[in-house]
Amino acid sequence: MARPWIAASGALLLLVMAGCANPINMHNAQRYAVAGQVAARNGAWAEARKNFGRAIANVRMGHGDDRTLAVLYYEYGQREAQC
Repeated sequence: MARPWIAASGALLLLVMAGCANPINMHNAQRYAVAGQVAARNGAWAEARKNFGRAIANVRMGHGDDRTLAVLYYEYGQREAQC
């Protein structure tokens, strides 16, 4: 049985890579989003929040779609509640 964070990471990666966007910024956003998921899984809430914030910045610079931003803002907010 797959772990839930693996499915969430896969869905997040697909959303981050979707749409018309600057590939470099979107690649960086993907890396930060994955790092945020790993940090959250390990209980490092402040580190996860920092990584999700950086992912948001890269998606915005890369002109990513609104769905991707929504997912990242949700993850960022979840980590704020746990800090």
